[in-house]
Amino acid sequence: LYAAVPPGEGGPQARDAARRALALDPTLAEPHTVLANLSLWYDWDPEATLVELNRAVELKPSDPLAQSCYGYYFGALGLFDEAISRVRAAVEIDPLSMWANSNLAVTSYLARRFDETIAHCRTMIELSPGYSEAHRWMALAQVQQGRFEVGFEAVQTAVQLSNRHFWPLANLGGMLGRAGQREEARAILAELEESAKAEYVPPLAIATVHYGLGDLDATFDWLERSVEARDFWLLMLPHDPGFDFLRKDPRFARIVERIGPA
Repeated sequence: LYAAVPPGEGGPQARDAARRALALDPTLAEPHTVLANLSLWYDWDPEATLVELNRAVELKPSDPLAQSCYGYYFGALGLFDEAISRVRAAVEIDPLSMWANSNLAVTSYLARRFDETIAHCRTMIELSPGYSEAHRWMALAQVQQGRFEVGFEAVQTAVQLSNRHFWPLANLGGMLGRAGQREEARAILAELEESAKAEYVPPLAIATVHYGLGDLDATFDWLERSVEARDFWLLMLPHDPGFDFLRKDPRFARIVERIGPA
């Protein structure tokens, strides 16, 4: 999910490991949650996702991982009241979990409840000031509210705290491009492309910078590569406010159709 390896490499390995775990102990809930996440994020198959999630919750009703996956399942279908209810349940089970709190912030962002996203991010920053994802999602929500200066400051903090991880870096590049700082944005694009020679960088991250620069042909070229790579975040592309300006382009509808569940 965090793109430490290409989805085409990590997805099948995770599925094999989950199946081996169930062969050893069929009563484990966690492997079913793994299989549910793979069905959702990698296969783009909501029906198979629901089968695995129901089994996971049957075996372990208090599993926060399963509740969060339920949230993203409903989010992929655009049912955000249900989605937020599920990820909030995960936080109630494990209130100090950065992962669970981050899922709540992300789901609120996709639901376009930006004030809630920012509030959740502030909670995370109070719990763990060095958690870069809290600053990143706060930045994205602030930009959606038109608060570009504070959003720009927050994403720079995320870049620094994450040691220039590709997602905050891509978000920064996109913001720079939209602000007309094209030379700086292209420098980040070059950095991402150079990093991709040594490690996996999701094509969607590179598409994000091209989008900020207004290079739509290049954006859709990299989105096509993202579909081929089965980048996990593509599942939420149909609902991501950050790509709203692409929605009128017929190429966007074709991308969404290939992803499936929305």
